[in-house]
Amino acid sequence: MKRATSERPRLLSKVRLTVAAAAAGTLTLLAVGSAALPGTAASADGRPGVAQGPAGGYACRQYLPLPDNSYLPPDITKWRVHAGTLAQAPNGDLLYAFYGGKSEGSADQNLYLSRLPKGESTWQKPQLLFDEPGKADGNPILWTDGKVVHAFFVTIFGHGWEQSSIRQISSVDNGRSWSAPTYIHQDWGLMTGTRPFRMSNGEVLLPVYDEAASTSGFMIAGPDLKTWTAYPSNHEDWLHSPNGSIQPTVVELEPGHLLAYLRTGDGSVYRTQSTDYGRTWSTPERSELGNPNSRVALLKLDNGDLVVGYNPWVEHHSPLRISLSTDKTKTWTPPWSYTVDVENAMGPQYTYPYLIQSDDGMIHMAYSANRDRMAEITFNEQYLESGVSLLSKDGWGATEFRNGRVSSVDRCKFRMGQG
Repeated sequence: MKRATSERPRLLSKVRLTVAAAAAGTLTLLAVGSAALPGTAASADGRPGVAQGPAGGYACRQYLPLPDNSYLPPDITKWRVHAGTLAQAPNGDLLYAFYGGKSEGSADQNLYLSRLPKGESTWQKPQLLFDEPGKADGNPILWTDGKVVHAFFVTIFGHGWEQSSIRQISSVDNGRSWSAPTYIHQDWGLMTGTRPFRMSNGEVLLPVYDEAASTSGFMIAGPDLKTWTAYPSNHEDWLHSPNGSIQPTVVELEPGHLLAYLRTGDGSVYRTQSTDYGRTWSTPERSELGNPNSRVALLKLDNGDLVVGYNPWVEHHSPLRISLSTDKTKTWTPPWSYTVDVENAMGPQYTYPYLIQSDDGMIHMAYSANRDRMAEITFNEQYLESGVSLLSKDGWGATEFRNGRVSSVDRCKFRMGQG
């Protein structure tokens, strides 16, 4: 839905918010000034299309059980987990896939799938999604297209990510069972890593990258997904920054006009644009967002606003930040942008964000918590407008922002599919 609103700053940018710790593990929001938190009927500028939580701004962060259904303590001798991805199944369930094994690239590294059923608030024990015997599978990407859930991923057939192939499996029963794998790109070297989508012309764009060359490209298929073609068509023209760029994350701003953000080794997120449905791209340019050579997630919301998940500091993989842009990323700074940190502990790595919006309007982000836990946060746009960050925690319990307060809770108030 296209937003109908005047281009003006939001009043909330003049509100200063602080968070104070209370005795029983509860954080209380303190608003300095006369402005109030967003209400339950509209956002700060009164525009439609903003999902409402249980009381206006809402967020809840929780951690998934490990594949053996354990919570404490994380057994790093058995499980190293990473690279989460999300999709909403046709029946309304939220699906979460990731890879796990003894170490990155080990032969026991498999793909796992957890489920947040519609109407519930707790993630189920992860189940095996795919295992190529004796080979490492990684970088899963879930995508729902109509009544079919697709999973794109790579399998290492040689001695590292540079010697992997892109494969695909599909499910017609909401992720309960899966087809045999087929190849999207069988030659070694290309990898998946970010969200695919169907463009306005009916074609499907799957972002990919060349691990060895540190360049980014795109696989594009027709509406039936039977034939995939790599673009730019000349591999030497694939996108790169001075020190290499991978894992492009893409949105379609207008029909045929695509915007991609790139993970780089240059200390910043780089951006590039296409005006011909991904066939050709502009020379990547440095954006105002920092990047410690870690994956970025970019999402266009139903109302046209953009959300990005990223690590803003050049030398650290924390904090993990979410920013909202209301002017199609002309700027990521106030008064047109809002920012929160959903993890902030120094030392642990909070990386590889992956964003989607469910059909109830809520936004969901998957990410890796120091590679020994997989995490997910559900939130609405009003939470981002609040400017209230969440403190990191060592335990497995949930952290919730609700009614202007941040609290440690046993489970989220939010129920999947119920806004």
